[in-house]
Amino acid sequence: EAYMEELDPLHAACEAGDTKAVIGLLEGDFLLEKYGEKAPGVNSVARFAAGTSKEGFTPIFYAALSGEPETCRVLVERGADPLFLDAMGYNCANYSKGMVVRQILRNEQIRVEKRQEALRLIAQADNLVEEYR
Repeated sequence: EAYMEELDPLHAACEAGDTKAVIGLLEGDFLLEKYGEKAPGVNSVARFAAGTSKEGFTPIFYAALSGEPETCRVLVERGADPLFLDAMGYNCANYSKGMVVRQILRNEQIRVEKRQEALRLIAQADNLVEEYR
């Protein structure tokens, strides 16, 4: 997704753990009107963080750092990638503040990994079927 040159409202709301603001930004038109095609989404990387300890952070990283479970849930429900790795090779659960946030993110990571494995097995089965036709 788009790279931001400064901490945009979505990343800032996640950093603050402001769930209502996050929902409003994701459901409203403000981001699209302000940024157009470069509007931040749930998997946008904040460019301003390049060269800092937050390089490669998406909104869910900021939400994990906030320690606000509901903000993390909202992002996950809207497609935030819990397996995305930052510039240091860590995912959002590595930065989570609090056990509840860590558990939410870890559960979502397991769900995504299982889904990816299921899709891989389906593709493998499809290939075998094609070989025997």
